[in-house]
Amino acid sequence: MVLFVQGASHAGKSCLAAALARRCGAAVFSLDLLKMGLLRSKSPLFSDLTPEDDACIEARLWPIVREVARTALENDQTVVFEGVHMPFEGPAELDAAFPGKVARIAIVFTDAYIRENIDRIACLENAVEKRLVAAETGVVDDCLAEHRTVRQKAERCGWSLLEIESPEAWTRKVLRLEGFSPLLLDGLSARLFRPSADEVVPSVC
Repeated sequence: MVLFVQGASHAGKSCLAAALARRCGAAVFSLDLLKMGLLRSKSPLFSDLTPEDDACIEARLWPIVREVARTALENDQTVVFEGVHMPFEGPAELDAAFPGKVARIAIVFTDAYIRENIDRIACLENAVEKRLVAAETGVVDDCLAEHRTVRQKAERCGWSLLEIESPEAWTRKVLRLEGFSPLLLDGLSARLFRPSADEVVPSVC
């Protein structure tokens, strides 16, 4: 099974992926790390781009990510893909080819949470790519617009929403995974974590 995690900058995508990895044993695939590796290595496909060329990066990165996900599904591996550079309509193709094996979650903040906690949101910035640095003029409006856009696209494309309305809700839902479907957590569990009746788990000693 694979899970795609989307959301605006600083929503907590990496934190959610890490929490799922700890709970389920699933691998984590960071689109930000892949993006920066391709840019810094001067890969021919990305040599003309900068980290700010979001639309072009998404268009060139998604075919790579899609086929990595397809390979994982074909090999019965569990992977959480997290990052902003994936089209919301993209996973639908994999969902059709692998029914019941593809999940999609978008983290969205309510307007009230953003207005009341913009400094806290800024502190959650990803070390891979720092963009939001402080509650400066325009940052609140930009954050509101970004989360509203994520919500609209996610709802239109059938993604599940992980809605955050308070700091406590962020901790419960993102770090503690409260409210997550047991079926989803079981589906993301690595095979070593859920052996079949006739399998023997190898000793680690």
